[in-house]
Amino acid sequence: MRSRVSAWPCAALGRFLLWLALALVLVPACWAQPAASAPLELRFDAAEFAVGDTAHPPADGWQQQALPDEWAQNHRDLDGIAWYRVRFRLQEQPAQSLVLYVSRVAVTAEFRLNGSVLNPEVRFTPPGGLLGSQMTNRPQWLVLPAGLFRAGDNELMVRVQGDPVTGGSLSALRIGPAETLRNAWLLRHVPQQVVPAVLFVLLGTTFVIALGVWWRVRSPIHGHFVLAMGLWTTLLYGYYFPEPPVTRAVLLMCMAVLLIGFRWALLGLCWRFSRSTWHWFPKVLNVALGGSLTAALLMIAFGLRLDLLAWALLPGQLLRLLTAVMLCHWAWRERTWQAWALAGAEVIWFSGTLQFILIVMHVIPAEPFMISPADGLPLFLVLVALYLHRLTSELNQAKLGQQAAIHAERLRILHDMHDGMGAQLITALRLARLPEASAGAVARNIEDALQDLRLIIDSLALSDEQLLPLLGNLRYRLQPRLGELGIRLDWHVQAVPDLSGLTPQSALGVLRIVQEALNNALRHARATNLVVTIGSRGKALAIDIEDDGVGFDPAAKRSGGRGLTGMQQRAARLGGSVSVLVREAGGTVVSLTVPPGSMAALAARPA
Repeated sequence: MRSRVSAWPCAALGRFLLWLALALVLVPACWAQPAASAPLELRFDAAEFAVGDTAHPPADGWQQQALPDEWAQNHRDLDGIAWYRVRFRLQEQPAQSLVLYVSRVAVTAEFRLNGSVLNPEVRFTPPGGLLGSQMTNRPQWLVLPAGLFRAGDNELMVRVQGDPVTGGSLSALRIGPAETLRNAWLLRHVPQQVVPAVLFVLLGTTFVIALGVWWRVRSPIHGHFVLAMGLWTTLLYGYYFPEPPVTRAVLLMCMAVLLIGFRWALLGLCWRFSRSTWHWFPKVLNVALGGSLTAALLMIAFGLRLDLLAWALLPGQLLRLLTAVMLCHWAWRERTWQAWALAGAEVIWFSGTLQFILIVMHVIPAEPFMISPADGLPLFLVLVALYLHRLTSELNQAKLGQQAAIHAERLRILHDMHDGMGAQLITALRLARLPEASAGAVARNIEDALQDLRLIIDSLALSDEQLLPLLGNLRYRLQPRLGELGIRLDWHVQAVPDLSGLTPQSALGVLRIVQEALNNALRHARATNLVVTIGSRGKALAIDIEDDGVGFDPAAKRSGGRGLTGMQQRAARLGGSVSVLVREAGGTVVSLTVPPGSMAALAARPA
């Protein structure tokens, strides 16, 4: 039965997670109208704006622009370089260093105060050249020495380079003491830099460990988990180390393909873990993201506009919303901690995308923080917990299966000893108690019991699915006895087929059939020559035991079930057959044939 928690705590947990996700999206609206600035703090919610691709600000074309400024909405056709200028007056030069805090800038920005470049290490992307500094989602914290300010007029310039896909953006500009702006900076820095760094390390470690587990346990769920962790690690590497030596076009194309593959792996993993009744979901996932990947590759191959890649990624966003609905439905139906945790983590993860969309649409402000990509941390932790839970369950099941196999093997050995050696020893004991019984008859039964015991021991010594060493041991024990009786034994071994699936039980069955055929020839045929040929017949294992004795009638059944009928029953349990050919000139050939792969069918059944 499925373990369930009570409905009331589950419903409360679900409501909490949903309200948390909603709060993470809408809480920034509370900061839409900032409070009055602290002493010595300057906040600029407007600037002069002009377009210019040169390294120096343009002489004209300036116009007023409210901040934050999103190019995707306010300057749709702009994907080059633009300038922002802010002029302000100070009564006197500050007595201490101040800080310039910019919560969000995209994609690359250079800051100048009174003609001095504040971040000279920044690199802009030349047309068709290697990628420059990527500053998106990196809050800027620039220390301004007091000597850079002037008593009177001051000028702050920002040179921004946008992106052909996402455009450009610049948030409001704030100047003030470090202790005044630190909290606002941390609200950006922690979710957008610290948490991604922690998540990157955790993802990389998890990927390596999971890869080792998958190498040992080749199951689909482990492979899917490894793929999701690997793609997630790669994407986060591109986020945290965003300046590879490639062009912007190559980076955008690679990131688009990686993102589509990552969504396929992660959303599919969520479906696998959820055990959802939406059995059609994987097909929708494959078709939608397969179409997205095809469209992205066609755009890359034919050099279409890069901004069209956003349309190729749109089905992935819709599938994320569908996944959130699916997991919430599963959580409401199951009401287990696993269900609520996965559904809540997925809703929080999707809320980061929802917040970004609402910010771009100017429905909510980008202040004071953005939860992406920190929104992926809860989902990662839940997925790891579910993966460990699944792995623990599999290990427990494997342990139970191993214990069951050991128990079955013990029962098989007991059954073999009871029906074979035990029956022969009982017969020998009864003969020994009869006054008229001969010592030879008692000795033969004891010898048969010892042979049966040796066969059982040999079958347990099976290694690497090799039958020939066990048959060689049988020959080694029988040949001296046959030599004492004046019987010649010829043993021929040819190429044998693959015996994959050979178990101790099936090996014991083969040994007993060969032993029974040799004993019959020894006791009843009055033979002087025995020939054993081990090889193949087609793809099947073939063992022929031939003698030059007097022959017998195959239709006649011997008592005790130790004759032809017993051999045929054993062969049938092996999935093979035993045939007998009696020659007119004298002699008998007993042939055992076992088709390939049929020996595994004997597992957990008595020989």
